[in-house]
Amino acid sequence: MFHWLLNTANAWSLLLAALTVFAGALPVVDAFAHVDGPAAKAGVAQRSRLLTERRMPSFQVQDPSGRALTEKDFLGQWTYVFLGYTSCPDACPTTLATLTQAFDGLPADAQRIRALFLSVDPQRDRPEVLSAYLANFSNRISAGSGSPAHMTATAQAFGMRFDVVGDTRSGNYAIDHPVVMLLFDPKGRFVTLVPAGVSAAELATDLRNRIHPRKTP
Repeated sequence: MFHWLLNTANAWSLLLAALTVFAGALPVVDAFAHVDGPAAKAGVAQRSRLLTERRMPSFQVQDPSGRALTEKDFLGQWTYVFLGYTSCPDACPTTLATLTQAFDGLPADAQRIRALFLSVDPQRDRPEVLSAYLANFSNRISAGSGSPAHMTATAQAFGMRFDVVGDTRSGNYAIDHPVVMLLFDPKGRFVTLVPAGVSAAELATDLRNRIHPRKTP
């Protein structure tokens, strides 16, 4: 394992009990901060369930072809989950390019690895836009989205939050979102957080070790 990999208990606590780092250089904040009323209660319930179960939550999003994607589509595979949007200037394309390079560096038999890019900008990330964006990266990377309210709930289900900054009516806005990936194992169990800045070589090495773990004497 590498220095950036956190053990399961610490990583889960870090994600769900306290901290989310945002792409817009915001300070570290609670993933459910600034949420009031029923949404706040729903967020606390989601976090409580995730802390107990420590596994991929139940969710449904729509991929660019209109097909529904759920947590069941990712069982049996190592899966990275990442929130973002296609207009993101740096964090999203960098992360997806790193994943692509890491996947390309894996052996031919490493088929049980995928990534899910959850677009939190359905207003601009229409199916054709999302499809064209995905074409720049590995075909092991799927993408899905939904209505703004649905994606807020989906992000909360994964213990994360995002903020729209600017005027959505004019289209002149950005989205602050977590710059970490969540890794789940083939049984849907949460494994670790992967922060920004990890190299493709580090990711590929870690994945090879997970797919073919070394036997201890």
